[in-house]
Amino acid sequence: MVETILVKSKNNNISLAYKLMITISFGVAIFCLINASSSIFNAPFWIVPLLYSFLLVGSPVKKKAFAGPGSIVINIVMFSRYVILFFFMYIHDDTSQFEVAGMYNIHACLLICVEMIAIFIVLFVHKYKFGKSKRNNDVSASTSNFNKKIILIYVMIFIALFVSNTSLVGTLQIFEGSYDVEQYNEYSNINGAIVMLWQALLMAFYLFIILRLGAKYRKNLKKSMLVLSIGITLAYLFLVYISQYKISRWYPIVIGVSSIFFLLKIYPTRKTFMTTLIVIPMAILVLVATVMKNTSGTSSGFNALLDVFSVTNLDSYLAGPSNIANSILTNQKFDIDLNTLLYDLLNNFPVLNEYIDKTQVSNRMFNATIFGTFERSDQIMPLLGQSFSIFGYMLAPLLSICFVKTALVFDDKYRISTNGFSFLYAFIAIWCGIAVILNLTINIAWWYNRIIPGFLVFWLCQIGGKKIWQ
Repeated sequence: MVETILVKSKNNNISLAYKLMITISFGVAIFCLINASSSIFNAPFWIVPLLYSFLLVGSPVKKKAFAGPGSIVINIVMFSRYVILFFFMYIHDDTSQFEVAGMYNIHACLLICVEMIAIFIVLFVHKYKFGKSKRNNDVSASTSNFNKKIILIYVMIFIALFVSNTSLVGTLQIFEGSYDVEQYNEYSNINGAIVMLWQALLMAFYLFIILRLGAKYRKNLKKSMLVLSIGITLAYLFLVYISQYKISRWYPIVIGVSSIFFLLKIYPTRKTFMTTLIVIPMAILVLVATVMKNTSGTSSGFNALLDVFSVTNLDSYLAGPSNIANSILTNQKFDIDLNTLLYDLLNNFPVLNEYIDKTQVSNRMFNATIFGTFERSDQIMPLLGQSFSIFGYMLAPLLSICFVKTALVFDDKYRISTNGFSFLYAFIAIWCGIAVILNLTINIAWWYNRIIPGFLVFWLCQIGGKKIWQ
């Protein structure tokens, strides 16, 4: 069983990772406070890293902070958002270039602090569930049941999808930073249901193969099974990455991290070796994707890498104060209420999204506030901004609380799971952990397009199944 990750002791002492986070966060808070008087900011942003530092020190959940994939991601996201972002803001003495509502920066700062406190409360009150013993929590302690006939049907469907839609596999052209328009249009014209089924089957086949290799490893303990599992994982991650024509890092990241946690359940004694061989290639892949997407070929080499860490990019991807302030202005300009929530939920729903008024979607209103047109939709209205606009000041952290709680619930399921569903539980926990820096529309779209299809495909193949990989 993997009860904790990056935790060096099982007693009540603060882990090394926690000590580093506390030290860095206090250091950044002091740095921001010292430079506050000479900065251009019209709000006391230094309060955010300082409050985070005190909450981190006073938090009674230190031992459980890294108790599962979701809680790990939540802590990484909080540290990046409440410490790293503000460090770069004070270093550059600058805000996002998309900021159009600087007059609401103080309100944005207050909302971020309230949300932070709410997340810490959720982490505190959640009742963490652990298995009774180490063996009971390892996938290697059980055998999954699979129906051979359904698996055969899956293979036939998979082949049929590939033959009729070869562009589903994607292209290596994605690494060139430009796209073949004809190929892109071909991919865009593929029915959304086909894309969902393809991705779900791809995920299911990956789980089948890894579980079989794990079963063989249990019999002979050959390291070759572990190495082959890592190779299959990297191949799956690569295929997921190139099977897209718009560069998206979130799906490969979530798939990669979920795979690591899944393999940790199968090979619990090979943590360091396995994690290193997967994390390094995955980090390189994500870094390349990030540089390509954010620079659009305008920079190269070291300058392209620096552009990734610009205040504008960090504020956009970490739901920073400029984006929160812009959300407040959006709420002032447009009539956002519970009716808007319905449009947000349906915006990416297959088929139904073709019949809704896109101008009623909060993210479109958000972009209209920044750019003055509903035609653009590249900037993301953060979850906190959506929650504030729909539910008001008092319930502004509500959506963040819901997703953090969901992440912790599936953390529990991951820890006590002893079959292939542990991958899917880790996947949901990780995604919901990231949710606080994205928005409701994107998060719900993943449930429609990734999570539910993946669960159904993997669940169906176990109906009437037998222990065929004993």
